[in-house]
Amino acid sequence: MRLALLLDENVSPVVAERMRAQRPDIRIESIYTWRDGAYVSASDDALLAAARADGLVLVTYDIRMLSDWSFVFSGDPPFAGVVFVDSDTIPLGNFGGLVRALIELWDRHADEDWSCRIVFLKARA
Repeated sequence: MRLALLLDENVSPVVAERMRAQRPDIRIESIYTWRDGAYVSASDDALLAAARADGLVLVTYDIRMLSDWSFVFSGDPPFAGVVFVDSDTIPLGNFGGLVRALIELWDRHADEDWSCRIVFLKARA
């Protein structure tokens, strides 16, 4: 599955807008507009299942999600992929830093298999 991104509630839709302006070749969605916002405030399980159905990798700052994911350790994770953003190197309001880091991630790894993959995204060095 090629990399396509879904920004969750913790990520401003401005990030998707800026990425589309800079790189229209990258598929990126904001939870606020994807599926008409139907998954805003949805459970993690429902969101991950819907994202997987659409071939989208979730981008989130919410590292607490991992505490509820016993399936990660059972070997059968039901998601298309998750990118956790490191808030220590890319703070919530640093839209430019997040856009740059996501573009770099896409440029380096877009053609890899993203099925059930977990990545921790940090600012570019």
